[in-house]
Amino acid sequence: MEAERMPTSSFEVLLTIAEAPEGRMRMKDIAAHLLISRSGLTRIVDELQRQGLVERQKCPDDARGLDAVLTPAGRKAYRRALKVHRSSLRQEFFGKLSEEQLTQLSEIWDTVGLAKTVGNC
Repeated sequence: MEAERMPTSSFEVLLTIAEAPEGRMRMKDIAAHLLISRSGLTRIVDELQRQGLVERQKCPDDARGLDAVLTPAGRKAYRRALKVHRSSLRQEFFGKLSEEQLTQLSEIWDTVGLAKTVGNC
């Protein structure tokens, strides 16, 4: 899979799982976090699973629930896609702002508690 061809929805799912403890997260929690329907998430995870990037495993805390778990290939695909995403952000967003605007934006993110999240871009 070429990272630049990964649909945004797939990248968001991989990002959410990658940032979760142990690279796993309950399916229902991913849907809630991304504000998408469970059926919509199921379709995305079905495709990611078909590509070998994600596995479904029984939740260790609740056998009724399923976790989506990144595979080693999924972690690699996520890292490649993250590089493309960051490069695109730099070029299409940050690259169009002046130093003064970047400083103001940084202060705003710090105020609302997002500085650590976006500081890696």
